[in-house]
Amino acid sequence: MNVVMINSDQHNPEFSGCYGGATRTPNIDRLAQKGVRFENAYCNYPLCAPSRASTFTGRYAHEIGAWDNSSAYDGTLPDWGHHLRDNGIHTALVGRLDFTAGGDYGFETVIEPVFRHGLDVTGLCRGDYLVRREKVGKKMWNVKTRIAGQTPEPDVATTDHAIDWLLHRRPSERPWVLTIGYYRPHPRWQPRRELFEYYRGVLKRLPDKYYQQFDQLNHVEQVQSFYTCGYTQGDERLPDVHAAYHATVEELDEQVGRVLDALDECGARENTVLIYSSDHGEMARAHGAWGKVSLYEDSIRVPLIISGPGVPQGLTIRTPVSLIDLYPTINDLLGLERGIFARGTSLMRVAADRDHAYDSAFVFAESHLYPRVSGSFAVRRGRWKLIEYVDHPPMLFDLEEDPQELNNLVSDTNSDAVKDKLLELRACLYSVCSAEAVDRRARFEQRQRMRELERSGRMEAELRKRGFALENDQLVFVGE
Repeated sequence: MNVVMINSDQHNPEFSGCYGGATRTPNIDRLAQKGVRFENAYCNYPLCAPSRASTFTGRYAHEIGAWDNSSAYDGTLPDWGHHLRDNGIHTALVGRLDFTAGGDYGFETVIEPVFRHGLDVTGLCRGDYLVRREKVGKKMWNVKTRIAGQTPEPDVATTDHAIDWLLHRRPSERPWVLTIGYYRPHPRWQPRRELFEYYRGVLKRLPDKYYQQFDQLNHVEQVQSFYTCGYTQGDERLPDVHAAYHATVEELDEQVGRVLDALDECGARENTVLIYSSDHGEMARAHGAWGKVSLYEDSIRVPLIISGPGVPQGLTIRTPVSLIDLYPTINDLLGLERGIFARGTSLMRVAADRDHAYDSAFVFAESHLYPRVSGSFAVRRGRWKLIEYVDHPPMLFDLEEDPQELNNLVSDTNSDAVKDKLLELRACLYSVCSAEAVDRRARFEQRQRMRELERSGRMEAELRKRGFALENDQLVFVGE
């Protein structure tokens, strides 16, 4: 058995056909029709580098000190690449990885890798203050398009290399795992003009969560909204930005289709399992914010589809699962013992159990960087979801009754049922970690990292590139 792992960047599953969205994604839909689609799949940290580090090592971000984008994974911990290589599986990477350049990640073949070179140091500056990142506002609100043939997407080259490897370079004498890392639909969103115009023509009023007002948010989410420039332009601009995001996802889907066609052409489809997912979602101005980092569904929920020989066809699983389950899943597909340090559960076993674990299984996510002024944690179990903030009131949602997360059930007059549900979900959270202890450790290690970068001069240089300066450990906007 072989595995092709396709990782996109910042794909909110609501923007795909098989998850009920308006986006035309025939190739991702084709995978879902011939495989298993996980309806409630989550990343374990809604930010690029920590999410990928967690997924690849099979450990939660707080267990490996992956707090933000200033310290990408460097390959010094056991990961699935090492484990597969040690067990005789050929491992290959094409495209985006978002790890530190020069590390050993277990890949025997590496083609045009995209490592993390710049440091997103703004996340280190934790505190209770408001700073607006104007470049984010320009990037998200100012939609641009391109004509066909103009400025090819970087993902096209990634697909070209992946197809070449599949057709001409894949090993024939032993099993292999190919990881394909795409950049889209990460912003900026500059899709082909005809795709943008199609979606602009079909999009009308968006769901209510995209119009939630600033004063309806709690303080933690207000800081997130202000930093990402959620309200710097009027609501009438939202359909334009959404059209650009829809169109960018469709362009990504085209590249997925090229990979599927290449597998058919080379005859490898019959003994290859495909996994499609993304490192985190995209808020798309839900709850007043752009980007990720938040623990609302739009930020932490991801598409997750498995298709291939031995995988049930046309099956939808509602049991909550997460990206930390991918390490044991790949082991299971290849007939290997689980990695000794890996958490998670094989998704093949979840699929075999169907929804028997829906009410008992839970998933865990966390976020520890500015603009999160509070250490933030999420637990999803069955229909219920807790967002826990250190030193701030929590939020509790019934996702079956309130999928848009507009009705926080926590109030000063909580019913006994709400109190019981809070206790239940907090017990799940504290079975993983102490929220307060993890928050203290994250802040301590981020301060240490900040001092290290200040001594080298790297802190100031990276902040200046992003339009900020640092005064008394607080960000100051100086223009971009």
